[in-house]
Amino acid sequence: MLKDKLIILSLSRGDRRGAQVSILIIYADDIIITGDDLEEIGHLKEQLDKEFEVKDLGKLKYFLGIEVAKSRQGIFISQRKYTLDLLDKTGMLGCAPVDSPIEANHKIDADTSGEKETVGFIFSIGSIGSLFGVLLYQNLLKDYPFRDLLFWVQLLTGFAGMLDLILVLRLNLKLGMPDYLFVVIDECVSQMIWRIKWMPLLVLSSKLCPSGIEGTFFALLMSIDNAGLLSSSWGGGLLLHLLKVTRTEFRNLWTAILIRNILRVFPLALLFLVPKSNQNSNILPPEILMHDEGTGNLKEADVEWLLLSIARNAIHSFWIISASCNWMQGDSARLLNYFQW
Repeated sequence: MLKDKLIILSLSRGDRRGAQVSILIIYADDIIITGDDLEEIGHLKEQLDKEFEVKDLGKLKYFLGIEVAKSRQGIFISQRKYTLDLLDKTGMLGCAPVDSPIEANHKIDADTSGEKETVGFIFSIGSIGSLFGVLLYQNLLKDYPFRDLLFWVQLLTGFAGMLDLILVLRLNLKLGMPDYLFVVIDECVSQMIWRIKWMPLLVLSSKLCPSGIEGTFFALLMSIDNAGLLSSSWGGGLLLHLLKVTRTEFRNLWTAILIRNILRVFPLALLFLVPKSNQNSNILPPEILMHDEGTGNLKEADVEWLLLSIARNAIHSFWIISASCNWMQGDSARLLNYFQW
């Protein structure tokens, strides 16, 4: 420890003109002598040279990782080399500099329980945003056509992803918004948009299910949606691996987020597969809903036609839309942990 190896001795003497001070600083095998009593400093050097084998290196230029420069304006110290070595050791040498790396009056504590509470609070705020999205859909958006609603919501999803990019590039600090407040707003907005996007997909899934096999067909659609989520997670993990983004190395994280946001708008090219009809109208053709006389079951030919047509269009597009909509899903609460250095 520095305090165990550092010794500071102060010598002073006074006369009519006032007190004069000489300071001797010893750290391991390095010695610094300073003060305003030049006569005493010269005498101290002679005594040290008699008692020990020392070498006078002249004016102080570098000591304990601190660069020292003297000019007419005064003495200036800098830890630039020490800082660069530290950034290189931690793999953060390529990070963009910011004016305020941490919040003002930030208290450093070894206890990490506060971080867990912070992430939990942010998730709670996100749940409120999700609930607000449900209310917004129920009261204002449930009568819009599927294709129009999914177009605008998916477009908003791509723009909402840019909020993570702002956080990673630290642009929020230039706007005077601390990380904590920015992440709370980002999480709330993202969860609200995601919920508004998910609600019409649920309605569409239920309307694609013909009478008699509703449960089986709905489970099939949800399984395909989960397959899209799983493939998106694998794709996101592969991208982070290729860009060498880890818990402590995230200089290329902004690139991964930018690629994710671009892929989020890809489903717009597949919206022609989504019906134009209103959410309150029937989607399946009337002939599919025909029943045999005296029975409540679908005709066998109708079921075969259903599996060939709907499964080819709806299921295939469902997987593509799900994978590209949710690809490399990230949340700002976890991104915030990157900046808790």
